[in-house]
Amino acid sequence: MTSKTHQSFGLMIAQVFYPNFINAIPHNQIYWTSGFVLGVIWGALIPDIDAPHSEFSERFISQNFLISLLSLFITLLFGIKLFSFVNKNNFFYFLIFTLIGFNILNFFIKVFFKKYFIHRGIVHSIWGIIILNIFLLIPQNTIYSLPSLFASLYNGAIWGINIGYTSHLLGDSLTFAGIRPFFPFNLKISLNLFKTNSFTEKVLFHFFNIMNFILLMRTISNTGG
Repeated sequence: MTSKTHQSFGLMIAQVFYPNFINAIPHNQIYWTSGFVLGVIWGALIPDIDAPHSEFSERFISQNFLISLLSLFITLLFGIKLFSFVNKNNFFYFLIFTLIGFNILNFFIKVFFKKYFIHRGIVHSIWGIIILNIFLLIPQNTIYSLPSLFASLYNGAIWGINIGYTSHLLGDSLTFAGIRPFFPFNLKISLNLFKTNSFTEKVLFHFFNIMNFILLMRTISNTGG
């Protein structure tokens, strides 16, 4: 699927479940909803970070930058744990450790694990969702210590990103190329309904847009009632 079809499909799926979410949220509904919608729009594009020329890679984060960011994060996390364990507070040694560790780990990942970052590889699998949620949950305690509106915004964004991400995988499973949900195992899911950017997909894109409008009117009507 193209990026715009992914986003339209993601928003349609999100609107189907939205009433169930919003009824369970007593406060800050507007902030939760804002985070939710932005999360869906963004999450619907995230899996295509493994495509070098995708809209997400060109507009937000490239694959190489993501690998470097992951290497830095792991190095910092390990460095903080290590230095706290040995009771070392010398910032100079910590900085040297981080620089050396980052370069070694970054090189190691790009040489030995780059093959797993192929298009519709690990990012288009359940492992991608699991890894993403680990990173999303790490700052949760800090976010929840802030005013409640920030917590609502972040909570909505987490749910939105997950729905957007999942809808992306569902959408790609409809195409001829399909997905491998348990990558690197070769089990492939494909309903073979259409080819990416084909006439059929363009028709579906307009259908999703119509459904989005209908669902939006339903939500507005229910809210007004």
